[in-house]
Amino acid sequence: MANATAVFTPGQRFVDETGTPYAGCSVEFYNAGTTTQKIVYADAELTTELGPIVYTDSAGYPVTAIGSTSKTIVYTDSSSYKIRILDASSVVVAEHDNCKGAVVASATEGGSFLTQDAADVRYIRNANALAGVSSITTGDKVPLFSAASAGNRNIDYSDLITQILADWRTSGHIFSAGVRITFQQTTVPAGWVKETSATYNDATQIITTGTATTGGTQGASTVFKLWAPTGTVGNYTLATADIAAHAHTVTASGANRYGSIGTNYGTSWYGSAGDTSLGGTASVTSANAGSGGAHNHSLTMNTMNLDSKYVLFCIGQKS
Repeated sequence: MANATAVFTPGQRFVDETGTPYAGCSVEFYNAGTTTQKIVYADAELTTELGPIVYTDSAGYPVTAIGSTSKTIVYTDSSSYKIRILDASSVVVAEHDNCKGAVVASATEGGSFLTQDAADVRYIRNANALAGVSSITTGDKVPLFSAASAGNRNIDYSDLITQILADWRTSGHIFSAGVRITFQQTTVPAGWVKETSATYNDATQIITTGTATTGGTQGASTVFKLWAPTGTVGNYTLATADIAAHAHTVTASGANRYGSIGTNYGTSWYGSAGDTSLGGTASVTSANAGSGGAHNHSLTMNTMNLDSKYVLFCIGQKS
């Protein structure tokens, strides 16, 4: 195997700072510090020449020839080189000189003391510099230096997020999926789903130390408002015992001149014995009746349904 190194990583393409591909650009290779063109290759054995200029397709990928759709990896030998990248209008995008070539494999004293396999470790170089991205998604790979494993590693973005979220939940830094809390606002934040069930609409909140449940039938706005109670007082007929004790004065005709009441013989009143004259009036008081006992009235009222709907909450404190 020749002493070769990949100039670009597999799948790498040329893009500007916004991530837009440089379509139809050209990549020129020279010996370091000179204007002498340098041949680069499509294979690690350095047998398939690409020439001193490599072109890109419409997506910014290096291809085997100008106008070709066959993508290629670009290899160079162990000597240093200069690289110039020009866009489709031949405007220089980037230029780098004295780029290191491949590590030379040697098993002799004074050499690199690297086997060819060891020398096959590639330096990752991007002559276009690293282009910034605004987001990454599932399928994107992130370099990983694993303390538990030797050798090069990477982790998929989605797996990385899963691991980070799990660690943060364990540490109590974020909410786990399924946690329910209240928000004093019309809409919930991103990443939350608003509860829209009728069970929770227009309901009061009750704090409980027991099981959190729901119940009730009346909306809170219906229950807690200004009520005007109405009803009917029942009829009651007073009995003698319900009346306070009292007497009545009676005025009688036919008293004698002495003002005393005589004896009633038939239809006439007579005075004392031998006195048959009539005239004047006299008063007489009837006997007392009634005991002043208490009494009551029945009352029928319209029903006020205060069975408000409610939602039970528990209070948690983060340790």
